[in-house]
Amino acid sequence: LVMTFVAVWLLTIPYLQAIGGLILLPIAVKLLVPEKKDEHVEASDSLMGAVKTIIIADAAMGVDNVLAIAGASHGSFVLVVFGFLVSIPIIVGGSTLIGKIMDRFPVVLYAGAGLLGWTAGSMIAHDKILGTMITSAVGDWAAIAIQAVLAAGVILIGFCMSRRAKSQTA
Repeated sequence: LVMTFVAVWLLTIPYLQAIGGLILLPIAVKLLVPEKKDEHVEASDSLMGAVKTIIIADAAMGVDNVLAIAGASHGSFVLVVFGFLVSIPIIVGGSTLIGKIMDRFPVVLYAGAGLLGWTAGSMIAHDKILGTMITSAVGDWAAIAIQAVLAAGVILIGFCMSRRAKSQTA
């Protein structure tokens, strides 16, 4: 929650929201690409080493959530809190169910990745400087066009990369 509040505050800095949107795009695509099973985490010899590893891994895995919530909230701390109050119980209580649904219906995973692409587009289109330049040059419809193109692009690129990864392992 603290990390998200900091991210929301940072996203008020010109161009930083657009950069956050660009960072969110590869994260969204990565959702659709099968993970390699040979990843290995070194075991720690001490309790402090183990705690450090857990904290770093948790922070690294939470970056996409922080960026998505911060971008979708458009600077509203009320929406950030609401997002956490709704999403954390769902994630904690329903992660197994959600995992089974995504395994059975892969379209849910594609919809989630597309939503992250849409959010990235929204972050870029609503940046204080870049978004204003785009909408004044092209028009207000440009924001929706950017969001739609990036959502479709994430889904298409993720689909192609997923197919390639599956064909290489077969």
